[in-house]
Amino acid sequence: MFDERIDKIIKSTHKSYCKYVSIIPEITKIETISGNYAEMQFDAKSLYEKNYILKVNESINDENEQFIENILWHEFTHVADSILFNEYEYEDYKHIMYIYSEIHAAELQMNNMLATQMERPCSLEQDIEHKGIITLQKYMDTSLHHALDQFKLPVWYIFLSDNICDAREIYYFIGYLKSLKSHSINYEYSYSDIDERYNSLFKEITEYVLNNQEYDYKHFISLDKQMDKLIIELATEHNQEIVPQTQQSNEIDEEEKNTVRCPKCGSTQITTGQRGYSLITGFLGSNKTVNRCANCGYSWKPGK
Repeated sequence: MFDERIDKIIKSTHKSYCKYVSIIPEITKIETISGNYAEMQFDAKSLYEKNYILKVNESINDENEQFIENILWHEFTHVADSILFNEYEYEDYKHIMYIYSEIHAAELQMNNMLATQMERPCSLEQDIEHKGIITLQKYMDTSLHHALDQFKLPVWYIFLSDNICDAREIYYFIGYLKSLKSHSINYEYSYSDIDERYNSLFKEITEYVLNNQEYDYKHFISLDKQMDKLIIELATEHNQEIVPQTQQSNEIDEEEKNTVRCPKCGSTQITTGQRGYSLITGFLGSNKTVNRCANCGYSWKPGK
């Protein structure tokens, strides 16, 4: 359960958002959640149905007031956008909310974070308040690194039914860039560390957002669909490369498993033949098959 301090911050931030950005409905209900979830979030489906239920992670009690305000600024933008796009068919609405609204929400969140800088004009060298104090340069570097990491393929097989990567991270980053541009802050970035096809799509989305003030939301739907398709396409290609490697690895493991080794020294220089004459037992059992290690001379019965 979250404490009374959180409830006050939610109410005061809602009031500020309605005053300075857009009038949005009152929160219908606040639900407490726990575990590995976002600190605060509205569900897109509930917003589409005009149920303004804010889910608050109980871990939020440990966060500072500015961080909570930043998150609420982001989430309240989703509420405003859900009203704007409520007339769209649900599938199209989902795409718009996933790409445009995440970019828009990140932009307004960054605006709020930049307001915490002590001097004007705002700059990359100055601190911002989020989860503690951090320079804007460091925050942007970390955001870009985290976003690109989502699109770096693992060395293992990818199950396509899983959530392969979270495209929202790159949408957040683009929203931050939009805010920085409006504050005349030039942040240098590159998408070159990932597959060229991701690189190309990221550039297209970024340039469209940064170079326009009014948008064709159907274009955003198309861009998000391209993202979905590309994620599956690259994961499938990756799996097609992984499977032969896995089969080869399994064959090597099986070969290794079937290789005879000396139980004493581990050598694979093994010969198999009849035991022959022994000073202790004479010819008794001399026709039985044994393994002999050419390295240390140890002998043993096969299968032991």
